[in-house]
Amino acid sequence: VVHAMACLPGGLLALLCVFAASGGVAGSAGKPSAGGGGGFLFDKARKHATISVLDSGRVASKEEGEDYQTVLLHPEAPRGERSLVEFSIEKQAAHQCFIAFGVSDGEHDYVGDGVDGRSALAAQGSWMLSTQSGKYYHDGGQSEQYLPGEGTVPFMPGDDAKKLGSVRPREGDKVGLLLDRSPGLGTLSVLVNGVDHGVMARVPEDKPLFFAADLSDAGQRISITRMLHPHDAPASAAADQAPKGSLVKGAAGAQ
Repeated sequence: VVHAMACLPGGLLALLCVFAASGGVAGSAGKPSAGGGGGFLFDKARKHATISVLDSGRVASKEEGEDYQTVLLHPEAPRGERSLVEFSIEKQAAHQCFIAFGVSDGEHDYVGDGVDGRSALAAQGSWMLSTQSGKYYHDGGQSEQYLPGEGTVPFMPGDDAKKLGSVRPREGDKVGLLLDRSPGLGTLSVLVNGVDHGVMARVPEDKPLFFAADLSDAGQRISITRMLHPHDAPASAAADQAPKGSLVKGAAGAQ
């Protein structure tokens, strides 16, 4: 997958520039508060026992097991505004990259008992992207293809045709989630290495939602590399430069 920030729509690129100018990067984030300052971090209090939260909330690591388990981010994604988190897949651990990113209402039993615990991928009230298949999961595990291409990486011998144009985030790649809860909207869009793949999901405007990740294989490690909680950006700059509508390009799988 090619890194191509230049491929971003002008409005979204401007929004990312506002993020950087306002300190909306993981390395400069302060402690989040219920009011929303300081950006998004992995939540030590809202995760499965097999996942560790490290580096002051900037890193999540799967310590054991082979099943998808959830870690939520805090604070809640703001309502009536746009927010963004970009994750880096630092280590996928297994032959294929079994990780998922998205948003969730956090009401599924992600704690469970022992190694159990329901994943956001399979939960109601979650809207998730599988890096392994490029599918969009929603409504308790229903799925449809979202990212371009078929099948999974690495492809089997003879599947050269499936490789053409296929996008499957793997170790070393970055996955960005743009959540737009502006009045009258409610969309979740995905960027892979800065390339916009359009609206993946329609999400509720008026209920609590949290950015979320599912990790599966022991040894997996992800980090937050860029983020914006709107309350961190200068109000005038955000108003002038933020895109006026949701992304609609390639709205495969939008519900």
